[in-house]
Amino acid sequence: MKKTFPLLLLLALAMTSASQSTTGQQETQTDFLKKSKILGATGIVLVSGGTALFLTGMVVYPKDYDWLFGTTPEKDRQANTAGVLMVSGLVCVAASIPFFIVSAANKRKARNTSSLGFKMEKAMVLNQQSFSQCSYPALSLKIHL
Repeated sequence: MKKTFPLLLLLALAMTSASQSTTGQQETQTDFLKKSKILGATGIVLVSGGTALFLTGMVVYPKDYDWLFGTTPEKDRQANTAGVLMVSGLVCVAASIPFFIVSAANKRKARNTSSLGFKMEKAMVLNQQSFSQCSYPALSLKIHL
């Protein structure tokens, strides 16, 4: 029995890892832009919420609190609450940094993916006795390797 349980556990692990999908679709430019937008919005919410928490903690902190010698229990509770608010605000602001980094990376990936579209090109055209620039639409295919 002692040898059977680890063997069954190993077998179950091997079966679940082998059944993962290997036909992953390539992400398009719109997928990367959508991810970038969502992650950027998450970062903005975390920064603004963290800033609000930090400022609320600064406002709530008692002005005449003596942290070295202590004061009344009410002021101690108020100072502790303000400290928790300020620290949690700083944690939220710090937690937003990876969201902004990944958002910028997804935006860069979206810019670097292959894209097909129209682009206005300019060409020099001989117009009677002089050259002039003429714009014309062209099909553009951008492939980044």
